[in-house]
Amino acid sequence: MPDGADSKATGSGSVRQEKVFSTPPGRFTAQPQRSTLQTELKIPLLLLVDDDDHDAFFFQNALRAADVSLRMTRLRDGQEAIDYFQGRHGFVDRRQFPLPQLVLLDLKMPRRNGFEFLRFIRSLPEFAATLVVILTGSAEEKDIHEAFRLHVAAYLLKPSRVETLIDIARHLEELWLETVLPHKIPHPLS
Repeated sequence: MPDGADSKATGSGSVRQEKVFSTPPGRFTAQPQRSTLQTELKIPLLLLVDDDDHDAFFFQNALRAADVSLRMTRLRDGQEAIDYFQGRHGFVDRRQFPLPQLVLLDLKMPRRNGFEFLRFIRSLPEFAATLVVILTGSAEEKDIHEAFRLHVAAYLLKPSRVETLIDIARHLEELWLETVLPHKIPHPLS
């Protein structure tokens, strides 16, 4: 059974999964309940790269409130994200640390910032098509232009309202379903 999920027997003798969210130091994984479709498909992994503990906490709660089918792992800066993608410094086991289907990236972080991480993954063919969405406090025009030059799927400003963050979580799931999923499932008429 995946981390973060508990099984409970129901009166009919079947087992259902309940959402349980834990927060280990520095990283967390949130795994929502699986719908019928997701029981047959792998639930996508969203990698949140953000140094702000409060922003990460609020986004984790937004995922939970939106009830989206995304697992989430959080990293604290661009260097940790590079290490994750390279499978170095504690991220060697791909069963425990699988490559994400979607990256939600802050720009302004210590050690290596979001742009340094973006340049890294765009420079390697095996990661060049990784779906990246910027979620940042920076509304600077030069940052927006540079992000789209590095082929991000979207550039979003961190909202001040929780309801807006919940909407963003829902839209991330839709983005994944519309962008990645159609390429993985053959069309029934083809």
